[in-house]
Amino acid sequence: MKLYHGTRLDVKDEILENGIEPNITEASSHIRDDERLLQMGIFGFDNIDDAISFARDLCDSSGIVVFSFDVDDALVDPEYDGESFFYPTNNNVEAILEFERSY
Repeated sequence: MKLYHGTRLDVKDEILENGIEPNITEASSHIRDDERLLQMGIFGFDNIDDAISFARDLCDSSGIVVFSFDVDDALVDPEYDGESFFYPTNNNVEAILEFERSY
């Protein structure tokens, strides 16, 4: 499964060098038996347009970038509009730069 991760332009070089770093989340996609689980992982969308829209809405910086990454499986994340997913992992994930826009 190919996912797209939108973020700030100023982290582009770090991601190219080290991959996308997982962050800790308490997202609604991880509710099991009405209990929120704190988990590390990476958010992504199943299409580049939703990732661009997400990055534009949430990234107040000099620009945005979108990276793609491949995973075997991911959890549906209903927290965001569009086809959003969460990939649980404790490790950085290698990513390919797909889109870049400076403001």
